[in-house]
Amino acid sequence: EIDGKPKMTQMNPSRVEDVSSGSGWGVAFGGSAKTRAVLSGAHAQTQLKETEPVFYFYFAKTDASLGSMDVSATSPDDFALGIMEAHVSHDQPVRRLEISKVSMGGYHAGLNKKDVRPFSTEKISDGVFKVTPTSLKPGEYAFIQLVGARMVTALKMFDFGISAAPSGK
Repeated sequence: EIDGKPKMTQMNPSRVEDVSSGSGWGVAFGGSAKTRAVLSGAHAQTQLKETEPVFYFYFAKTDASLGSMDVSATSPDDFALGIMEAHVSHDQPVRRLEISKVSMGGYHAGLNKKDVRPFSTEKISDGVFKVTPTSLKPGEYAFIQLVGARMVTALKMFDFGISAAPSGK
């Protein structure tokens, strides 16, 4: 809100600065190695005060068939909402989100379940959806496009932060 009135702001995908992986040495001994998408800076450019902000997802209409190799998202179901971890890399603040994990037990592509935050979706019209996360705490978040095994190479992240509510609320 600006001056008590709702304001719509377009969010563009954030540039993933790095995709970092832990050492795989421990995997052979029962450990695991994680891969994380890394965004620069301690905070997203878009900072919100609402703990249940409303987002609108707009998807272009395409003629892609079932045989298409296109990995474009077509609904909010193609995204997950994750809370990002604050970290320092090379003396610079960054935010990172686990996007895969490998262990002796196998490989998992996608967000760690502990990082995923639920959201509800309402279809407004063809290609337009209202998306409302469920009660977010102050922190840094990102909607991340999930595209299976190609997730790392076709990564799209839309990041935002929830700032602490003003005192008195």
